[in-house]
Amino acid sequence: MTTRELVFSVLVILLALLFLLVGIDKLWDYAKFRDGLRGARMIPEILAPVLARLLGGSMVLIAGSLFAGFWYPQWLKRGLWSYLGLMMLFTFYLLLVITVFSNDEPCRCLGIYELWSLSWLQHFWLDVGITMVVLVTMGLYYLDIVYAWLYIQSVRFQKYLLQQIERKPEAL
Repeated sequence: MTTRELVFSVLVILLALLFLLVGIDKLWDYAKFRDGLRGARMIPEILAPVLARLLGGSMVLIAGSLFAGFWYPQWLKRGLWSYLGLMMLFTFYLLLVITVFSNDEPCRCLGIYELWSLSWLQHFWLDVGITMVVLVTMGLYYLDIVYAWLYIQSVRFQKYLLQQIERKPEAL
């Protein structure tokens, strides 16, 4: 296993554990999370129960797909893209909260942020950092695809050169 593969595997495991723990926390303490969402002015109160279950469940599913990706690579790709999409959604939501509703009290919808008592701005920068880690992980994932494509191209080029040499040996 190369260093790049080791770093990639560690990042995938850390990302999966983060979503798994946070998703389970949201599902486990559903009432608290739902009430936290109800308190947010940007989210209609009627959507809070559905959104609470949907977010917690999707985080657990994404974490599961990242873990399954070690045995089924297509799940890893789906999990990384889903992770990125959800993190971008969270980050965009926080950006809206900071710019539009800056006087609001930070929501208490997630236990990990409560323990740290993060402000909206700190919450936003944490999400930006996690999104950057996801992007680095995806870059490491797609680096393998780029290497494979370059290898195929080099093999094709070698075959092309051999064909040219066979056709015109006097050119050498």
